Amino acid sequence: MALAPARSTLAAWTDTEFGSAALAAGTVDPPTDLACMAGQLTPPAFTWDPPAFTWDLPAGGVARSGFTWFLSDGFSGGGTLGSNDTSIVVPGVLLAVDTGTFTLYANGPGGWTSTPVTGSLGMLTDELYFCSVP
Repeated sequence: MALAPARSTLAAWTDTEFGSAALAAGTVDPPTDLACMAGQLTPPAFTWDPPAFTWDLPAGGVARSGFTWFLSDGFSGGGTLGSNDTSIVVPGVLLAVDTGTFTLYANGPGGWTSTPVTGSLGMLTDELYFCSVP
C-alpha cells in the first residue's frame, strides 16, 4: 500500500498587538556608617563580648526586605535580619583565633542586593575578640 505524497499548503496571517507599561529604575542602597565593638569585659561573669556590628538604615533606594550577613576568609556562618534591624552580635562560636571578614548586604525586591559593606573580625586568644571597619 502506498501513501499519497503530502500536499503543499500556503498559510499566512497578520495580527497586531499594542501594549504599554510604566517602568521605574531603582537601586538597593547599602547600609551606612558600619561600626563595630568587641572585647568589652562584661560583668558579672566577666566574659569578653564577641564582635557586634551596627549600621544606619539606608536613607533612599527601593524598599528593603531585610539584610543578609556572612563571614568569610577563614570563618563561615551568616544569616538574615529584618528590614529595620541595625545590629548583629556575631556569635563567638563562629570565630576562632584568626582574622576574617564580616559582609553585610541590604536585600531588595526581586532578589536584588546592595553593594556590600565589610569589616574585619576575629579572636586574639580563645577568649579575646576584636573587630574593625575600614
